[in-house]
Amino acid sequence: MAPLGLNPLPTSEPVAEAELYRSLAETGRDLICQTGATGRYLYASPNHFQLLGYTPDELVGHSFFKQVHPDDQISVNRHYVLGLISHQPAHLQFRFRHKSGEWRWLETNGQPIFGKGGRWRATLILRDVTRRRQAEEQLRHATEFREALLACTGSAVTTLDGQGNMAMVNPALCELGGYAETDMLNQPWLAIIAPQDQPAAYEVLTDILERHQPASHLEASLRDAQGGERRMLFRLAPLRSEGRIAGVVIAGQDLTELQQSEESREYLLEQLEIAQKLESIGKLSAGLAHDFNNVLMAALSTNELLRMTLGDRPDAMRLLGIQQRAMERASQLTQKLLAFTRHEQAETGPVDLPTHVRDILDFCGTQFDKRIEIDNRVDENLPPVLGDPSQVDQILLNLLLNAGQALVQVADEGRAPRLIVEARPELLEPTLAQRHGLGTGDAMLHLTIHDNGPGIAEELQAQIFDPFFTTRRGSQNCGLGLSTTSALVRSHGGIIEVESQPGYETTFHVYLPICTLEMLPSEDIQPDAPRGEASHSMRLEQMVRSA
Repeated sequence: MAPLGLNPLPTSEPVAEAELYRSLAETGRDLICQTGATGRYLYASPNHFQLLGYTPDELVGHSFFKQVHPDDQISVNRHYVLGLISHQPAHLQFRFRHKSGEWRWLETNGQPIFGKGGRWRATLILRDVTRRRQAEEQLRHATEFREALLACTGSAVTTLDGQGNMAMVNPALCELGGYAETDMLNQPWLAIIAPQDQPAAYEVLTDILERHQPASHLEASLRDAQGGERRMLFRLAPLRSEGRIAGVVIAGQDLTELQQSEESREYLLEQLEIAQKLESIGKLSAGLAHDFNNVLMAALSTNELLRMTLGDRPDAMRLLGIQQRAMERASQLTQKLLAFTRHEQAETGPVDLPTHVRDILDFCGTQFDKRIEIDNRVDENLPPVLGDPSQVDQILLNLLLNAGQALVQVADEGRAPRLIVEARPELLEPTLAQRHGLGTGDAMLHLTIHDNGPGIAEELQAQIFDPFFTTRRGSQNCGLGLSTTSALVRSHGGIIEVESQPGYETTFHVYLPICTLEMLPSEDIQPDAPRGEASHSMRLEQMVRSA
């Protein structure tokens, strides 16, 4: 019995378990349903209507899989069957059709239940995660866009954490510094800044991270993996997270390349100015040569009249002969000068290379330093080449003048400067032909111009045929001769290469196609200069026929 004056506390009535579960299903934010072995709804919580637009009566008795997105049905069925076999709960996300036709992303935790007689059911707790999936998709797209942007930008970009360590680096920074990405991550940004610029870089970082300066810029040198330095312009800005400064984003632009580009631009402008001056000089020279040639013609006519008048005076005839030869030589020089300055369409035909080599060497002899020894080893009986006579002269003149300029240094050093010119017929070697895209075994005339000058540095040999490239500064060279020569040789279907041993010698190899009668109609074989008793054209025709 209870103590006197005290009544026992009333016992609370037990809450029915089914009523408790039903209360949770009807008031919770998650969807709760129960399905049978075939996937048909046995129960659907009332909030299906608020979230998916279906009343429980519209779902019970119908297949759960009917409203699953076609692309997700295989995955959902597989998890359903695995739950039946393994008796384990299933967790997955899939798309489910809203009654309006829209697709909603649902996340489910399914629990298999086995009743009496082996009857199988599943209790599914479903949550609408559509907004979360959309946010994740937007984040994924934003991440991909950011990565693509960082990969294609030419700026060197990195983000720093609150301690100034690199949390992200883009490919441009890795390439510029020669570092692997893993070597830079979690390392201080100051470690890749040149020591002399580290104090200024530290001050800029402090301004942003501690003094909350909105943005800043810094010109400093980036130290690369090989110990070299590149001058950079860095722009720094705070990286915020939830209203506080969590780090710094840095974008760097390589000033080294900009400076080099500006220097190249200034150099090209300088060379263009020189080329324009040369063009003006060429036009002036053409006019002077034309007028001077007219004067010579008048002088030659006068000389001829004097020879007719003074034919009985041997002493006067001897002096007139010397005068005539000098004026003819001057006339030949002016004719060659006019040929070089004309802008006429090239006329291709057989060209007697030995004659042109001899004439150009005679011309160069008046221009070269008198200390230079010229050795002409070109055989007079070589087959003709196919080309334009004036352009062949220009090829020879450019190469010979280039060699003559190089040999002045040899003479100044007290050594004996020597220039050797040789030529011989050859069949193109397979490797040489393949390197220049020509047919193997083509018949070519191989011309070599060799000098014992200072040579060309190995790293410069691939550049000497580039426009405006020259190793001589000032007024010695404008960097156009070898570029023009290379273009003329290629236009003739030929090859030009250089072979040089720095400090000792340089040899230019020129290959020009040998002319045969099959290449030209017979009427195209015309004289290009008189030579001896027979005309030059007759000799060329004989040479072509014998080739």
